[in-house]
Amino acid sequence: MKRLNALETLKTWECKSLEVVCEEIVVTEKEQEVVETTPPLFVFPKITSVQLCNLPQLTGCINASQLLSLKRLEVRGCDKVGIFAAEFSHFGKKYEMEPLMTSQKPLFLTDKDSFLDLERLSLFGMEIWDGPPPADQLVFSKLKSICFYGNCAPFSKQASVLFLQSLQNLEEIAMRQNSYERISGCTTREEIHVGAIGSGTLPSVRSLTLRWMDQLKDLENDNSQSLLLPNLETLELWFCSRLKSIESSAITFRNLTTLRVWHCDGFEYITSYSVAKSLVQLKTLEVASCQSVVVIVASNVGDDDADDAPGNEIVFSHLQHLGLLNLPRLQGVSSENCTVKFPSSVTLSVYSCPIKLKISPNGVLLRVIEDQSSSM
Repeated sequence: MKRLNALETLKTWECKSLEVVCEEIVVTEKEQEVVETTPPLFVFPKITSVQLCNLPQLTGCINASQLLSLKRLEVRGCDKVGIFAAEFSHFGKKYEMEPLMTSQKPLFLTDKDSFLDLERLSLFGMEIWDGPPPADQLVFSKLKSICFYGNCAPFSKQASVLFLQSLQNLEEIAMRQNSYERISGCTTREEIHVGAIGSGTLPSVRSLTLRWMDQLKDLENDNSQSLLLPNLETLELWFCSRLKSIESSAITFRNLTTLRVWHCDGFEYITSYSVAKSLVQLKTLEVASCQSVVVIVASNVGDDDADDAPGNEIVFSHLQHLGLLNLPRLQGVSSENCTVKFPSSVTLSVYSCPIKLKISPNGVLLRVIEDQSSSM
C-alpha cells in the first residue's frame, strides 16, 4: 500500500463481490504478528476524490481519518450500507449493547481528524448520520454541498437534522430521484421522528435543488411552526411532475435571488400574489417546459386577501433576467387584477410560447397583440 501514497483519485465501480475497499495489516514489533485492524483503514494520504459506485456487497466500516486530503466523495449503489457515517465512540457503545445488522453499520467511522477538507458529498439511498453530531467542530467543517439521491430523507430523522445543523459552512442541498411527497422525507404512511424538524433550521443553506421527484406534492414542512431554510437564495425545481406551486412553510423567500422551474407539468402558476410580494431580491426567473402553466403570478385563489384586490402591483426591482421557454398554455405573466413591473434593463427571453411579451417604458410587462390585418 505504501506504493500508492501518491494516489489522488480512487474510483471503484461495478465490483459485484467487493466487501471491503481496503484493509491495513499491522505487524507488531515485539510479537511480529499480523493483526487485522478493525475497522479497515485507507492509507492514501493524498487522495482528494473517491467514488464508490455499484458495490452491492460493500459493508465497511472505513476509518475516515485516513482520508485527510479528501475533498469530493460519492457513494451510490452500495445496497448493504444504510448509514453514511458515525463517530467511533457512538458506534462502539452501540455495538457493545447488541450486534448490529449490516444495514445498521456506518460506512465510515469518524474521529477528530476525519473529513477535515471534505467539500462535496453525494449519497444514494442511505441516512447521512447516526448518533449525536460530531463532538469536534473541525470534522466536516469545510463541507459546502450535499446531494441526496434515492430514498434518502435528510430532514426526517433527528440525528440527520442535528448533523446538518452542525455544518456551519453548508451552502447547497440537492435531492434527486426519490419518491417522497414532502421535502421532509415523509409519505402519508410514515411518521416523522418527534422533534426532528421542531427547531431544525438550517440558516447557512443558500441553495436547494430538487430533481426527478415524481411524487413530491408540495414544499411544506411537517412542522409548520419552523422554517427549515430561512435564508435560501437559489431554488431550482426540475422534473417534479406533481408539484403545483412554490408555496412553502419550510422556506422564506425574502432572500431568494434565483428561481428556476423546469419540466414541472403540475404547475398552472408559479406563485401566488402574496408570495410574489416577498420576492423582493429576485434577480433571475426561469420557467421552461411546464406544460400546464397559464400565468407566472396568480391571484390568491380562495383567499379573502385585501392585497389581492384589482389594481395591485408587484415590482421586481432587482430582476435582471426573465426567461420563459416552451410554455404552450401561457396566457400572460400575471392574472388580470395584478400588474407586474420590471426594471427597463431586464433581459427578456420568450421562446416557444403562444404569446409575445414586451416591457413598456415604465417597466410594465405587456402582452403584444399582433395586428391580424397585416397578415391578410
